[in-house]
This record gives sequence, structure tokens and C-alpha cells, in this order.
Amino acid sequence: DATVATTTVGEAPELLADLVRNATSYGDGGVRAPALRLLLGTRIADLSGVLEAGPLLALARSELRSRAADEP
Repeated sequence: DATVATTTVGEAPELLADLVRNATSYGDGGVRAPALRLLLGTRIADLSGVLEAGPLLALARSELRSRAADEP
């Protein structure tokens, strides 16, 4: 199941943390964070290969760092 959320860069870290926490799966193989794609202006940042929530959120924050806080 996919989840789509619209936010600003400034509010994104908190929203992403909530979305990742709610979509993380737990099984016999351990913890698996959801596949995440960020649409940033004309770019798509595909973070789907990052399987752990902590590194996934850190990478997402680094993608957002150079953008204006009020940017959608």
C-alpha cells in the first residue's frame, strides 16, 4: 500500500518520521523501513534501497537540507 503526503521542506522531517514509523514492517528477517521516494521540485530522490529507518530518515534530511523551508 502506498501513502502520499504533501508538506513543506520545513515540516517534512517530522512528517517523514511519522510515516516511516507507521509503515515500517517487522518480521522474521528483522525490521524493514518502507520504500521512500521524495519529489523535490523537478527531482525524484529514490531512497527505496535504504532498509533501516534511522539511515533512511538521515538521508531524507540530507536531501532536504539545501531547499528553502517554505518550499512544497
